[in-house]
Amino acid sequence: MQTSQQHKERGKVVSDLFGYIPAVLKEYKPFWCIEYSVLHPATGQMTQVREKVSGYKTRYGVREARKLLRVAVNRLNLKLSQGYNPFFVHEDSRLYERLTNVIDKFITEKTRELRPNTLRSYKSMIGKELCEWAQQNYPIITASTFTKSIAVRYMDYIADKGKSNTSYNNTKKCASSFFSWCVEKCYAKENPFEHIKPKRKEQKKTNFGTARSARTNTRVFTRRKSRGYANCLEFDTSKSFAPQRSERNSNQTHSFERKIYTCAFRCGEKSQ
Repeated sequence: MQTSQQHKERGKVVSDLFGYIPAVLKEYKPFWCIEYSVLHPATGQMTQVREKVSGYKTRYGVREARKLLRVAVNRLNLKLSQGYNPFFVHEDSRLYERLTNVIDKFITEKTRELRPNTLRSYKSMIGKELCEWAQQNYPIITASTFTKSIAVRYMDYIADKGKSNTSYNNTKKCASSFFSWCVEKCYAKENPFEHIKPKRKEQKKTNFGTARSARTNTRVFTRRKSRGYANCLEFDTSKSFAPQRSERNSNQTHSFERKIYTCAFRCGEKSQ
Protein backbone atom coordinates (compact mmCIF):
# COMPACT_ATOMS: atom_id res chain seq x y z
CA MET A 1 0.00 0.00 0.00
CA GLN A 2 2.80 2.38 0.88
CA THR A 3 4.65 1.51 -2.32
CA SER A 4 1.54 2.20 -4.39
CA GLN A 5 1.06 5.56 -2.66
CA GLN A 6 4.67 6.54 -3.29
CA HIS A 7 4.27 5.57 -6.93
CA LYS A 8 1.19 7.83 -7.27
CA GLU A 9 2.97 10.76 -5.63
CA ARG A 10 5.99 10.30 -7.87
CA GLY A 11 3.74 10.15 -10.92
CA LYS A 12 1.95 13.34 -9.82
CA VAL A 13 5.25 15.20 -9.51
CA VAL A 14 6.30 14.09 -12.99
CA SER A 15 2.94 15.05 -14.50
CA ASP A 16 3.03 18.50 -12.88
CA LEU A 17 6.50 19.15 -14.27
CA PHE A 18 6.15 17.73 -17.78
CA GLY A 19 2.41 17.43 -18.41
CA TYR A 20 2.56 13.67 -18.93
CA ILE A 21 3.68 10.41 -17.28
CA PRO A 22 6.22 8.57 -19.44
CA ALA A 23 5.23 5.38 -21.22
CA VAL A 24 6.23 1.97 -19.82
CA LEU A 25 5.73 -1.59 -20.99
CA LYS A 26 3.34 -3.56 -18.74
CA GLU A 27 3.37 -7.36 -18.94
CA TYR A 28 0.04 -8.41 -17.45
CA LYS A 29 -0.99 -12.07 -17.54
CA PRO A 30 -3.97 -11.60 -19.84
CA PHE A 31 -2.24 -9.12 -22.13
CA TRP A 32 0.74 -6.83 -22.69
CA CYS A 33 0.28 -3.10 -23.09
CA ILE A 34 2.10 0.23 -23.17
CA GLU A 35 0.80 2.58 -20.47
CA TYR A 36 1.23 6.34 -20.20
CA SER A 37 -0.79 9.32 -19.00
CA VAL A 38 -1.34 12.69 -20.66
CA LEU A 39 -3.26 15.85 -19.86
CA HIS A 40 -6.71 15.73 -21.43
CA PRO A 41 -7.29 19.14 -23.11
CA ALA A 42 -11.04 19.12 -22.50
CA THR A 43 -11.09 18.17 -18.80
CA GLY A 44 -7.66 19.40 -17.76
CA GLN A 45 -7.08 16.10 -15.89
CA MET A 46 -4.39 13.47 -16.32
CA THR A 47 -5.85 10.57 -18.30
CA GLN A 48 -4.28 7.13 -18.60
CA VAL A 49 -3.84 5.62 -22.04
CA ARG A 50 -3.29 1.91 -22.71
CA GLU A 51 -2.19 0.51 -26.04
CA LYS A 52 -2.38 -3.28 -26.18
CA VAL A 53 0.59 -4.99 -27.81
CA SER A 54 -0.04 -8.67 -27.09
CA GLY A 55 0.24 -9.45 -30.78
CA TYR A 56 4.02 -8.80 -30.65
CA LYS A 57 4.49 -11.62 -28.10
CA THR A 58 2.53 -14.05 -30.23
CA ARG A 59 4.31 -13.12 -33.45
CA TYR A 60 7.94 -12.62 -32.34
CA GLY A 61 8.21 -14.50 -29.06
CA VAL A 62 8.80 -13.10 -25.57
CA ARG A 63 12.46 -12.05 -25.86
CA GLU A 64 12.24 -10.45 -29.30
CA ALA A 65 8.90 -8.78 -28.47
CA ARG A 66 10.42 -7.11 -25.39
CA LYS A 67 13.32 -5.80 -27.42
CA LEU A 68 11.06 -4.31 -30.11
CA LEU A 69 8.57 -2.85 -27.64
CA ARG A 70 11.29 -1.12 -25.61
CA VAL A 71 12.35 0.71 -28.77
CA ALA A 72 8.70 1.67 -29.36
CA VAL A 73 8.40 2.96 -25.78
CA ASN A 74 11.50 5.14 -26.17
CA ARG A 75 10.16 6.64 -29.40
CA LEU A 76 6.77 7.30 -27.79
CA ASN A 77 8.39 9.09 -24.85
CA LEU A 78 10.32 11.26 -27.27
CA LYS A 79 7.06 12.27 -28.97
CA LEU A 80 5.45 12.97 -25.59
CA SER A 81 8.34 15.23 -24.64
CA GLN A 82 7.71 17.21 -27.84
CA GLY A 83 4.04 17.80 -26.97
CA TYR A 84 2.35 14.80 -28.59
CA ASN A 85 -1.18 14.20 -27.35
CA PRO A 86 -3.23 11.26 -28.68
CA PHE A 87 -6.52 13.06 -28.02
CA PHE A 88 -5.76 15.57 -30.75
CA VAL A 89 -4.59 14.75 -34.22
CA HIS A 90 -4.10 16.57 -37.50
CA GLU A 91 -4.66 20.36 -37.33
CA ASP A 92 -5.87 20.41 -33.71
CA SER A 93 -2.64 18.89 -32.46
CA ARG A 94 -0.81 22.15 -33.20
CA LEU A 95 -2.76 23.88 -30.45
CA TYR A 96 -1.08 21.64 -27.87
CA GLU A 97 2.51 21.78 -29.10
CA ARG A 98 5.01 23.08 -26.56
CA LEU A 99 5.85 26.77 -26.79
CA THR A 100 9.58 26.04 -26.97
CA ASN A 101 9.08 23.81 -30.03
CA VAL A 102 6.92 26.45 -31.72
CA ILE A 103 9.59 29.10 -31.10
CA ASP A 104 12.21 26.87 -32.73
CA LYS A 105 10.00 26.45 -35.80
CA PHE A 106 9.36 30.20 -35.94
CA ILE A 107 13.07 31.02 -35.85
CA THR A 108 13.83 28.36 -38.49
CA GLU A 109 11.21 29.76 -40.87
CA LYS A 110 12.19 33.40 -40.34
CA THR A 111 15.87 32.59 -40.96
CA ARG A 112 15.04 32.30 -44.66
CA GLU A 113 12.94 35.48 -44.77
CA LEU A 114 14.40 38.20 -42.53
CA ARG A 115 17.48 40.36 -42.76
CA PRO A 116 20.36 39.46 -40.41
CA ASN A 117 19.78 42.38 -38.02
CA THR A 118 16.04 41.69 -37.72
CA LEU A 119 16.65 37.97 -37.27
CA ARG A 120 19.18 38.74 -34.53
CA SER A 121 16.52 40.72 -32.65
CA TYR A 122 14.01 37.85 -32.89
CA LYS A 123 16.57 35.34 -31.67
CA SER A 124 17.42 37.53 -28.68
CA MET A 125 13.91 38.61 -27.66
CA ILE A 126 11.94 35.47 -28.61
CA GLY A 127 14.39 32.60 -28.98
CA LYS A 128 16.24 33.44 -25.77
CA GLU A 129 14.43 35.89 -23.47
CA LEU A 130 10.81 34.76 -23.91
CA CYS A 131 11.76 31.08 -24.17
CA GLU A 132 13.84 31.09 -20.97
CA TRP A 133 11.18 33.00 -19.02
CA ALA A 134 8.46 30.58 -20.15
CA GLN A 135 10.54 27.51 -19.22
CA GLN A 136 11.22 28.88 -15.75
CA ASN A 137 7.64 29.92 -14.97
CA TYR A 138 5.43 27.70 -17.18
CA PRO A 139 7.40 24.55 -18.15
CA ILE A 140 4.54 22.84 -20.03
CA ILE A 141 2.88 25.89 -21.58
CA THR A 142 1.76 25.87 -25.19
CA ALA A 143 1.26 28.77 -27.59
CA SER A 144 -2.53 28.31 -27.36
CA THR A 145 -2.55 28.47 -23.54
CA PHE A 146 -0.35 31.59 -23.41
CA THR A 147 -3.11 33.95 -22.26
CA LYS A 148 -3.19 37.75 -22.00
CA SER A 149 -2.63 37.59 -18.24
CA ILE A 150 0.60 35.64 -18.84
CA ALA A 151 1.60 38.17 -21.50
CA VAL A 152 1.04 41.01 -19.00
CA ARG A 153 3.22 39.22 -16.44
CA TYR A 154 5.94 38.82 -19.03
CA MET A 155 5.86 42.52 -19.96
CA ASP A 156 5.97 43.42 -16.26
CA TYR A 157 9.07 41.24 -16.01
CA ILE A 158 10.62 43.16 -18.94
CA ALA A 159 9.77 46.50 -17.30
CA ASP A 160 11.21 45.40 -13.93
CA LYS A 161 14.55 44.70 -15.62
CA GLY A 162 15.00 48.46 -15.97
CA LYS A 163 14.87 48.56 -19.75
CA SER A 164 14.05 51.79 -21.57
CA ASN A 165 10.62 52.43 -23.04
CA THR A 166 12.04 51.86 -26.51
CA SER A 167 13.39 48.41 -25.56
CA TYR A 168 10.07 47.60 -23.86
CA ASN A 169 8.14 48.52 -27.01
CA ASN A 170 10.52 46.54 -29.24
CA THR A 171 10.08 43.44 -27.05
CA LYS A 172 6.32 43.83 -27.16
CA LYS A 173 6.41 44.27 -30.95
CA CYS A 174 8.52 41.12 -31.46
CA ALA A 175 6.29 39.05 -29.16
CA SER A 176 3.18 40.30 -30.93
CA SER A 177 4.67 39.42 -34.33
CA PHE A 178 5.54 35.93 -33.08
CA PHE A 179 2.01 35.21 -31.82
CA SER A 180 0.48 36.64 -34.99
CA TRP A 181 2.54 34.01 -36.81
CA CYS A 182 1.25 31.38 -34.34
CA VAL A 183 -2.35 32.34 -35.12
CA GLU A 184 -1.61 32.16 -38.85
CA LYS A 185 -0.03 28.69 -38.48
CA CYS A 186 -2.82 27.40 -36.16
CA TYR A 187 -0.58 27.10 -33.09
CA ALA A 188 -2.79 29.60 -31.22
CA LYS A 189 -6.27 31.06 -31.57
CA GLU A 190 -5.50 34.63 -30.51
CA ASN A 191 -2.61 37.02 -30.02
CA PRO A 192 -2.23 37.76 -26.27
CA PHE A 193 0.03 40.79 -26.92
CA GLU A 194 -2.30 42.46 -29.42
CA HIS A 195 -4.11 44.73 -26.93
CA ILE A 196 -1.15 45.55 -24.66
CA LYS A 197 -0.40 49.24 -25.12
CA PRO A 198 3.17 50.36 -25.83
CA LYS A 199 4.88 52.80 -23.51
CA ARG A 200 5.29 56.45 -24.35
CA LYS A 201 8.51 57.26 -26.16
CA GLU A 202 11.12 59.07 -24.11
CA GLN A 203 11.82 62.64 -25.18
CA LYS A 204 15.45 63.33 -25.98
CA LYS A 205 17.00 66.35 -24.31
CA THR A 206 18.83 68.61 -26.78
CA ASN A 207 21.77 70.63 -25.49
CA PHE A 208 21.99 73.89 -27.41
CA GLY A 209 25.03 75.11 -25.47
CA THR A 210 25.70 78.75 -24.55
CA ALA A 211 24.47 81.79 -26.44
CA ARG A 212 27.99 82.45 -27.73
CA SER A 213 28.37 78.92 -29.16
CA ALA A 214 24.93 79.20 -30.71
CA ARG A 215 25.90 82.42 -32.52
CA THR A 216 29.15 80.80 -33.71
CA ASN A 217 27.34 77.74 -35.04
CA THR A 218 24.81 79.95 -36.80
CA ARG A 219 27.58 82.06 -38.39
CA VAL A 220 29.42 78.98 -39.66
CA PHE A 221 26.23 77.47 -40.99
CA THR A 222 25.25 80.72 -42.74
CA ARG A 223 28.71 81.06 -44.29
CA ARG A 224 28.61 77.51 -45.62
CA LYS A 225 25.15 77.90 -47.06
CA SER A 226 25.96 81.28 -48.55
CA ARG A 227 28.99 79.83 -50.35
CA GLY A 228 26.64 77.63 -52.30
CA TYR A 229 24.37 80.55 -53.11
CA ALA A 230 27.31 82.70 -54.25
CA ASN A 231 28.46 80.03 -56.68
CA CYS A 232 25.06 80.12 -58.34
CA LEU A 233 25.20 83.89 -58.91
CA GLU A 234 28.32 83.77 -61.21
CA PHE A 235 30.29 86.47 -59.43
CA ASP A 236 33.49 88.01 -60.82
CA THR A 237 36.05 87.00 -58.20
CA SER A 238 38.57 89.57 -59.51
CA LYS A 239 36.58 92.30 -57.77
CA SER A 240 36.15 92.93 -54.07
CA PHE A 241 32.40 93.01 -54.37
CA ALA A 242 29.60 91.57 -56.45
CA PRO A 243 29.53 92.73 -60.10
CA GLN A 244 27.32 95.62 -60.95
CA ARG A 245 23.92 94.76 -62.20
CA SER A 246 21.91 96.76 -64.68
CA GLU A 247 20.71 100.18 -63.66
CA ARG A 248 17.20 98.95 -63.22
CA ASN A 249 18.25 96.78 -60.26
CA SER A 250 17.48 98.45 -56.99
CA ASN A 251 20.13 99.35 -54.41
CA GLN A 252 18.49 96.89 -52.00
CA THR A 253 19.06 93.95 -54.35
CA HIS A 254 22.71 95.00 -54.94
CA SER A 255 23.31 95.24 -51.17
CA PHE A 256 21.83 91.75 -50.65
CA GLU A 257 24.04 90.22 -53.34
CA ARG A 258 27.15 91.85 -51.95
CA LYS A 259 26.33 90.51 -48.48
CA ILE A 260 25.96 87.00 -49.84
CA TYR A 261 29.23 87.35 -51.77
CA THR A 262 31.25 88.44 -48.74
CA CYS A 263 29.74 85.69 -46.55
CA ALA A 264 31.05 83.08 -48.94
CA PHE A 265 34.67 83.55 -47.83
CA ARG A 266 36.14 81.20 -45.28
CA CYS A 267 37.63 82.43 -42.02
CA GLY A 268 40.84 84.37 -42.79
CA GLU A 269 40.11 84.69 -46.52
CA LYS A 270 40.24 88.10 -48.23
CA SER A 271 39.01 89.13 -51.61
CA GLN A 272 41.62 90.01 -54.17
